[in-house]
Amino acid sequence: TVNGAPDSELNIAIADFRTAYNAVKTRTATGAVTASSLMGCPEPQTVPPCPIVYTPGTYEWQGFADSYSDVVLVGGPDDVFVFKIKGYFTIAALKEVRLVAADASVGPPVESNVVWHAENYVTMGAGAVIRGTILSGAAISFGAGAKVYGRALCEGFVVVPAGVVDEVYNLKEIAARTPSPPPPSPRPPPPLPPAPPPSPPPSPAPPPPSPAPPPPRPPPRPPPSP
Repeated sequence: TVNGAPDSELNIAIADFRTAYNAVKTRTATGAVTASSLMGCPEPQTVPPCPIVYTPGTYEWQGFADSYSDVVLVGGPDDVFVFKIKGYFTIAALKEVRLVAADASVGPPVESNVVWHAENYVTMGAGAVIRGTILSGAAISFGAGAKVYGRALCEGFVVVPAGVVDEVYNLKEIAARTPSPPPPSPRPPPPLPPAPPPSPPPSPAPPPPSPAPPPPRPPPRPPPSP
């Protein structure tokens, strides 16, 4: 996660966002390139049929794009869908982007292969559901009960009711509102070496030697003979 990350990691995240944003911005459209228009059908219009269905490719809007109906992406788990919008992008309340399998044996598209790139702000109405990664060059706003199955990244402000998105990153402001991590706790001092065993008491001094016995007396001399 970004919360609590050091400045070096935040700078890497911002650089990665800009790399991804610019890579999508310069991507060549393979599908329809249209002027400002609807992405989907206006209510209660039913021609063209609603919901609008998109197959894999890169689609481009030269201005804004509004969706007032469900949008269905049909493909497989390896297919990529890119929607480039030069203006703002709006999904009406209670509308949904759905992922549908073209071949039930391999499964539907996956959220990580769907990108919504808007150079202006992105607005989701209350209860709307979108799947994929949102890259906004301005701001993102979510209505109450809206859901994003994927990620939402921008360089402006984000308005997010609780429980809306899996991951929301406001890369310019997150560092300012992220508290600095507490300083590391000091390392405890190394344990003291065990005390040496007590020295044995000194041995008592030996007693002084006994005095030598006196030399034996010579026997008495006999008296002289008369």
